[in-house]
Amino acid sequence: MDNVRGFTLVELMVTLVIAGILVAIGMPSFTTMIQNNRLSAQINQLTSLISFARSEAAKRPGTVITLCTTNGGSTCSNSALWESGWMIMTDADGDTILDTEDANGNGTLDNEDTNGNGSLDLGEDTNGNGVLDNEDLDNDGVMDADQVLLVVEALSGGNTLRSTGFANTNFIQFFDDGIPSSSGTFMLCDSRGATRAKGVVITISGQARLAVDENANNIVNTHAGSTTDVTCP
Repeated sequence: MDNVRGFTLVELMVTLVIAGILVAIGMPSFTTMIQNNRLSAQINQLTSLISFARSEAAKRPGTVITLCTTNGGSTCSNSALWESGWMIMTDADGDTILDTEDANGNGTLDNEDTNGNGSLDLGEDTNGNGVLDNEDLDNDGVMDADQVLLVVEALSGGNTLRSTGFANTNFIQFFDDGIPSSSGTFMLCDSRGATRAKGVVITISGQARLAVDENANNIVNTHAGSTTDVTCP
């Protein structure tokens, strides 16, 4: 009959200690890998969606495309915390509000200025509000409505996304020639701070590019160039 020999308690304890040491050694590098991959995925998504917004603007003559922070994906918010969620919308008049030209909800594009003289004449005040109403805001003869094209969910991993340089901290816009309302930089950070941060620069021509370290200090620079590093909250 063959003898079967198992592990002694001492051998088992030694094995567990060695395994624990190996896990402790490998865990930091595994965590770093996860953080790096998360940052890369998020910055690549941001770059792609900015290009998408610019492309949509070019396809829609006379229409502004607005990128703005949002609470819930139905309206723009005043928050500067892009990491909490943002959206891309068509914005015919560029007011960052989801408008519809059917203001009274009757399904008809109403225009009380029947003779086109810009004055409220006798018989033109059909709703009796004392105002010469014209729902055709862009004067194209079509009942238009702003649309939400895409909603971006809040960032995972506790990462932050802020902007700098733009005229507004909570929204930017692209016009139908691809030009943005202003140039600036989006700054993406995780818990490791500025030395691991990434950025997307939007140039005055509307091109989006990844921020680079222009002064060799291990921190990428904003649209302002080598004199200005990205910052993290």
